[in-house]
Amino acid sequence: MLNEVRRVLRAGGLAVIYEDIPLTLWDQGVCWIHNQTWRGRTGPCTFRRESGWRALFESFGFEIMSERSLSRWRNLTHPVHRRLYVLKEHPNDRACPRDC
Repeated sequence: MLNEVRRVLRAGGLAVIYEDIPLTLWDQGVCWIHNQTWRGRTGPCTFRRESGWRALFESFGFEIMSERSLSRWRNLTHPVHRRLYVLKEHPNDRACPRDC
C-alpha cells in the first residue's frame, strides 16, 4: 500500500493514515478478533506498535509531519488504541523527477 501511496502522491502532497495499535492486552484481543474476521477477505492483518509504524514509514521514504493518538471510543464496536500519521515523501528519496 505504501508503494502505491508513493506512486500517486503529488510533489509536496500529504498522506493521512490511521492505524490500530495493539498497546494493551485488550487492544491485542480486539486486533486478533479483527484479523479472524477479515483475513479471509483481505488477507492477514498486520498490527504494529508505534515504533514499528515509524520504522516502516521511514523505510518507504516517508517523513512523519504529524502524529497523534485518537480516542479508542470513536468507534464503540472496535474500541482499540489508534494513532493518526500525516506523512510527506522525504525529498531526498525521490528516485527520479515526477515527469520520468
